[in-house]
Amino acid sequence: NMAGQISLFDIASSEKKEEFELRLPDVGEYNKEMKLAFEKEVLGIYISGHPLEEFEEMWRSAITNTCADFYLDPETGLTAVSDNKPAVIGGIIADKTIKYTRNDKIMCFLMIEDLAGVCEVIVFPKDYEKYGNDLAEDNKVFVRGRVSLEEDKDGKLICERIQSFADVPKKLWIKFPDKEAYDRKSEHMFEMLAPSDGNDTVNIYIEDSKQIKRLPPGKNVCCDQLLLDSLAASFGADNIKVTYGFRD
Repeated sequence: NMAGQISLFDIASSEKKEEFELRLPDVGEYNKEMKLAFEKEVLGIYISGHPLEEFEEMWRSAITNTCADFYLDPETGLTAVSDNKPAVIGGIIADKTIKYTRNDKIMCFLMIEDLAGVCEVIVFPKDYEKYGNDLAEDNKVFVRGRVSLEEDKDGKLICERIQSFADVPKKLWIKFPDKEAYDRKSEHMFEMLAPSDGNDTVNIYIEDSKQIKRLPPGKNVCCDQLLLDSLAASFGADNIKVTYGFRD
């Protein structure tokens, strides 16, 4: 810059300059999900994290395969999944393409993105009619279906059922080493479960005989952290577990 150079705004007095000041509102930081959405919109990728990170425990418990399992291995020419086998994947709907059949019915092709990759899901008209409300872009869903493989191509999943992350029920598991321990502690267990009211199922596991007993719907609970902490204190943290999956 030349010595002594001034800008056009230096001509105005301090009082005049204040008239032109823009005072932006202090709106605070965007939440993490909004920031990630902006990163994906502008850059095409997530930079500071991934929207599924906060759901990772549920996601890993509910799926049978990641999207990367559908990728064709360039060395072997094979995928980790097998043709026509059942599979459950979960993730964000990154893209949705609507198609019309010859009978003028709606079907769609989804690109589901998880923490490992992206997988194409085909939703035929009957299932689109049933689950269409959950199929907006950026929604988080689990998809159960059958694997479809073609030669020299990545695998796809043929949808049979869809459930949004928000609707996935929890399954509470309480483990006892043997039947005697269960008989001795079951009364106390039922006293702890009784005040909790919700839609999450309770399963009893007897370790030595590998027996599983699912309590009836009338015994369902709200599997929140308060209940989990109290059960862990009474029966041991290693004997309390939560899994996730499609509602029966």
